[in-house]
Amino acid sequence: MNLGWQSLGGQGLLIIGLALTVDVRSRRGHKDYAFWFYLFGTLALWVGLAGLYWDRSIREAGYLASNLGMIAARALLLRPVFVVFGGLGITTCLIHLAYRDYLFSLEFPFMLTLIGLATIGLGVLCQRHAPALRKRLNALLPAALRELIEKRAH
Repeated sequence: MNLGWQSLGGQGLLIIGLALTVDVRSRRGHKDYAFWFYLFGTLALWVGLAGLYWDRSIREAGYLASNLGMIAARALLLRPVFVVFGGLGITTCLIHLAYRDYLFSLEFPFMLTLIGLATIGLGVLCQRHAPALRKRLNALLPAALRELIEKRAH
């Protein structure tokens, strides 16, 4: 197992934690000081996960679950950067699996089409059910973070 990828993913989580702290402390201001922390933290986390996936340190199911978790983080924190990287990760993994299993068959173009349609469908489904999911997840959060998210939603 390559420890460099784990380290990069861990640093990404630390930067995201720092972004949460900055977000909570500056919740009354009008400027978004945490944007760049979220962007680079999510990028580092995603690259670390992708490196672990390509090194075969984690399996497809773990990689897909991690990227689905990033999409759930978007529903919770209202930060689109999570859904962008989560969607990229899921699509990359599914295309890789289709390439590995169907490359020299006639089904390969159909599999890529199905993956594209499934990605669009998942996006529409998430968009439709995001408010209900957000309401359930917000009940589990501390009051300061809940206040921040409610302020950002309006």
